[in-house]
Amino acid sequence: MLTMVVTSPAQATQIRESTITTGEINTITLFDIPDDIARLLEVHQLSGPPLQTTIKNGDVYVLAQEADNGREAELSLNGNGHHYTLPLRIETRRYIGPARLTEVPSSMKGEAPVPHDERAFWLENGYTDEELDSDEQQVFYPEAYATLEGLSPGHLWTPDVTEISITLHNAPVLSMRKEDTNIQILNDRVFNQFFFEYFDYDPKRNRLTTKPEKFKEFYDRLPGDPLTLTLNGDDAKGQFAGHFNFIFQKASAHVTGRLLDEAGYTLTNLSDRQVSISGLESDIRQLSTVDVNGEFIFPLLPADEYTLSLVDFNHPTQQKPDYSLIIGEDSGDIHVDLVLPQALTGPVTYKGKPIESSTRGNTGGILKVIQEERDEQERRARNASRQAAPQCTRAADGSTIMAVGGKQNVPSICTIAYQVPQGVASVQIDVTVQSDEALYWTGRQSPFNDYWAYELHGLPENWSASGNVNNTHVGRTEITRSQCINISPQTRDGPLSITGKLTTTNIGGEIRPTRVSARFKNGCGDIRITEITAKTENAKKHKIFHPRKIGTNELTNRRGSYISLPHAGTAASHAAWGFPVDIKYEPEDAVIEAVHAQIVLNDNIFTLPGNLIDQASTTTAGEINFADLKLPTASLPPGCNPVQIQFMLKGKNGDNAGESNFMAMKASGIKNFKPLYLAATIAPHLTRRRYGMRDLGGDAWAMAGTINWLLSKPFYFDDISGLHIPQNGKNNSALGHTGHSDGQQIDLRYDDGTGNYTGALNGQGDGAAIKKLAIAAKKEVTTNLEAKLNLEKLRNWIARNRAMLTTEANAPHVRVVYIGVTWMDNLISKGQFSDSTPIPGVPAWKKPTTLSKANLHYSHWHMSLIADAFCR
Repeated sequence: MLTMVVTSPAQATQIRESTITTGEINTITLFDIPDDIARLLEVHQLSGPPLQTTIKNGDVYVLAQEADNGREAELSLNGNGHHYTLPLRIETRRYIGPARLTEVPSSMKGEAPVPHDERAFWLENGYTDEELDSDEQQVFYPEAYATLEGLSPGHLWTPDVTEISITLHNAPVLSMRKEDTNIQILNDRVFNQFFFEYFDYDPKRNRLTTKPEKFKEFYDRLPGDPLTLTLNGDDAKGQFAGHFNFIFQKASAHVTGRLLDEAGYTLTNLSDRQVSISGLESDIRQLSTVDVNGEFIFPLLPADEYTLSLVDFNHPTQQKPDYSLIIGEDSGDIHVDLVLPQALTGPVTYKGKPIESSTRGNTGGILKVIQEERDEQERRARNASRQAAPQCTRAADGSTIMAVGGKQNVPSICTIAYQVPQGVASVQIDVTVQSDEALYWTGRQSPFNDYWAYELHGLPENWSASGNVNNTHVGRTEITRSQCINISPQTRDGPLSITGKLTTTNIGGEIRPTRVSARFKNGCGDIRITEITAKTENAKKHKIFHPRKIGTNELTNRRGSYISLPHAGTAASHAAWGFPVDIKYEPEDAVIEAVHAQIVLNDNIFTLPGNLIDQASTTTAGEINFADLKLPTASLPPGCNPVQIQFMLKGKNGDNAGESNFMAMKASGIKNFKPLYLAATIAPHLTRRRYGMRDLGGDAWAMAGTINWLLSKPFYFDDISGLHIPQNGKNNSALGHTGHSDGQQIDLRYDDGTGNYTGALNGQGDGAAIKKLAIAAKKEVTTNLEAKLNLEKLRNWIARNRAMLTTEANAPHVRVVYIGVTWMDNLISKGQFSDSTPIPGVPAWKKPTTLSKANLHYSHWHMSLIADAFCR
């Protein structure tokens, strides 16, 4: 629910304009209106599209439809002889990426060369991006803009779209040479392809249109996540270089749903209410009206994580539960049931008959996507009376033992007592935690969050762990720790006793109990890893892991060993390149059948899935060689502590099956690495603050402290570091930077002069709009125009960016901040035009000591942090 505060000046009859958001109830709180008047006010609509409105206790509640985006309305508030008008502007929140897209403003209707319709979008971003010696030589097309037409509302490519076109307005005819003009489509992962051959060009209309015979192939090649279409177009004379970004997404999922009460009955008394759905990344916002059968529909949604909620305009102040829904790229028809708490349902009828409240359950609001909620509750209710005792099963020799969850909320504890005979050099131990809750509830923080734990004593290393299945079993039914342990020192003089216990507790219900099992086997075949070495140059000839260029006081890069962790959602990035690893083992004639890896992070062990042997060469006796090892992804939490990458081998030593212990990989003799995470993947809320094109392998690999810093700021960002901090032959980052090889350096957009970071003055196009503004302001000063609007705008831009840079550069744990050189440095640091003449009205500025200037920083400013200081 959006809340705004609107102040009415004393004696005024018009309250200042407010902007409301479609698809949700907006609360407008009125101030400076006497209470005795506010209590008597009634709300009426004077103009604009039909809105749902009400007023309670001096607060106005307004609901607008998405189709009304960009329109204006006016409300009338009347009571006790007083009259106020409240102007409103209606907006739909849009996805923000490399550039902001909005629907074509009404002021442009009739002016564009092509007719405006609801599927047209515009973006003003025409400029030349060449750096010439003087401002006067550079050619600008200040009125140039482009429209992308043919998509469905919300920037969606739906199955009913038959043609897409891009039209340039107020721009010269484009050159059709491939080196001059291209169309590129990319996402935040590794999809980055050119599609120019799918378009025809009409120079008379300055329009690119999809070829009919290529249209289906074009659609099929695109992934389902948010995409950026970039048109780079030059004219034949070299006087114009247009760069236009459009964001869109395929949409094909069809969502249907029902409203249920807590007993599982369909709610038929809430017809004409509305259900809202809003996307986390796409920022799609839609409303669906509930019909007389308690059902609602959302057709054609793209892949995203969504929140659904009931929009009850009759009770705007009552808190309502939200429900989460994840739609994948290949999702088709999806059905959801929204289970509403009793407080929201009112009198309930089912097939025309009232339902007594005493028959209803009390489970709260739960979203069911595949399985029916009421069936699950009935099964749990049938089993609630069972008084199952804690269960322990074990082999007679103690080599296997299993704890099975019993009575609800009562721990099942099974003791371990296993003896290894004297002289046995190794023992194989496998501990497995199995839970079917993962198939139904895990990951949605359900109340059925079973607890498990195990602990083993007498071993030369720590063997204990615990957790709850909501966190440990996301997307899987079991987790296993498997290891061969060298115990020869412990069994040299006598037998070894392994003791401990397994624990599991059914929480919230007794069906689908969680099981914890342990298995012991004497002897492992005595396969031993002697050395694991990772090379510091990958298959792409990048130098990796250790930054080579440090600089004075570590201003270029911070020393250390860095590695990009294969956390969930980064498989496509890790596919770009891996790293070479050599594993040496004894005996050399052992036959190795499997290589497994695990990550030790924050004192926890995370097993990576799969057998890595398929990536390896085994032609050299006693060695497993990986030329380009790409680690499989797993659910890994962000952490600031160093990590280890460990490997173990399984195979045969003669006729005996055997396996090795886990051993840590070393690079240049170092086994502890500083972990890097792909920022917008580990922290999805950052996705909407990315700008620029994505580099192969990902370009925002960051330390956890860097991500924490970004989450605490409003800034839009681009490059941080590449996958495993790749560096070229000159020891510069493979992303094209001197630094950016420690996960602690960030490129950030300038303030656009409004306190935001998405407008034209944020630095896009190498600061073309900023430079253009400075030229226009200089002209106003030179010609002594009476109204110096550009000068005022420039002064405001300088003031805002100075304030921002003062705050950030003077903050603790900042190494250095860079801005652009020449004209950019003149504007910000000196308050001067590019010819070094003073800008009227811009005061002197005490530049922070950590602020400096660097080439190629017209489109962004640069922050270098000490990321460890922002860990938590």
